[in-house]
Amino acid sequence: MEQALLREVDEETGLRIDAVEKYLGHFDYTSGSGALTRQLTFEVTVTRTGPVTLTEHDAHEWAGPDEIPAVSDAVRELVTR
Repeated sequence: MEQALLREVDEETGLRIDAVEKYLGHFDYTSGSGALTRQLTFEVTVTRTGPVTLTEHDAHEWAGPDEIPAVSDAVRELVTR
């Protein structure tokens, strides 16, 4: 699973993971195409924080614990761990 995480982060953002610190949890959602999807969430250390080159997502935002933008309760619970 770790190799898939490393590959996906590199492919989707251009960032390289230096270390996978821990698994934080998951949440399920329905994708735009209607498929039930599970999002696994990890705490990682990256070799650099930018530039971020997105290939699958519209935007990104670096945010501290007190600056989290509007997200679902499930996402908020994971990112505040």
